[in-house]
Amino acid sequence: MGEVNTDEPGIRTELRRSVVTDAVGKAVIDILPGSYTVVVIPPAGESSLTIFTEQIEIDADGIVGVGSEKSVLLNERVQYSGFVSGAGGQAMRGATVQAQAQKSDEGLTDLLSALFNRSVQSQTDTDGIFYLDLDYGRYDIVVQSREDSGFPWVVLKNQVVYTDFDASAFKTIELPEPQVISGTVFNAEDVGISAAALVVHGVVMDGEKQRLIQVGSASSDENGGV
Repeated sequence: MGEVNTDEPGIRTELRRSVVTDAVGKAVIDILPGSYTVVVIPPAGESSLTIFTEQIEIDADGIVGVGSEKSVLLNERVQYSGFVSGAGGQAMRGATVQAQAQKSDEGLTDLLSALFNRSVQSQTDTDGIFYLDLDYGRYDIVVQSREDSGFPWVVLKNQVVYTDFDASAFKTIELPEPQVISGTVFNAEDVGISAAALVVHGVVMDGEKQRLIQVGSASSDENGGV
C-alpha cells in the first residue's frame, strides 16, 4: 500500500496491491512510481516467522537504490514464555494465554512492523507453562483461567516485544483470589433468562486514551442466575 506520484499538484492517490509467493518464494507485482509500505506476512504453516515491513520508493527503474528485484528475509518471531499459578502457587493447567496485538507504534521508534503485529494465543501445560511466538510490537497479555478453576482473569497491559526484549526472561503470573459478583438476568415479565452471556471489560488508560480489555465472562443458569 502506498501513495502514487501524480503530475497534478495537491492530488494524492493511494494504491493497494497484494500477491502470493509461488513455490520457491517469488512474487511479481506491477505498481506505479510512488512511496509504498511493503508488508510480507508468512503463510499459516510458518507461524514461527515474523512479519517483514519496509518503506520503499518506486521510480521508473524500480525500487530506488535496489532495482527491479528485492530479497526479503523473514526472521524468527520472539518467544514470550511464562508460568501461571493460582494464589497458593499451584500450577494452573489449561489456562488460555492471549497476546492481543495493539497494532500501535506509539513510543516505539522506527518500528513500522508494530502496526501489523498479530494476536496469538496458547494454553498452559500440566506444569502451568505457556509459550507464545510474537512479532515485534505492543501487546496486552490476557490470562484466562479455566472456567472450573474459580480464579479470575489477569491482564498484563502494554507488554513491548522489541529488539532488546529478553526472550529468556520467564514471566511468573499469579492469579489472585476472585472477588465474586452475582446477579440475575430477567426479561420484561420478570422471568429469569437462561444462557444469557455476561462479558466484563476493564478500562485501561494509556495517557489520555482509554481502551477496553475483556477481563471475564459468564453465562446465566436455567433461572437466570449469574
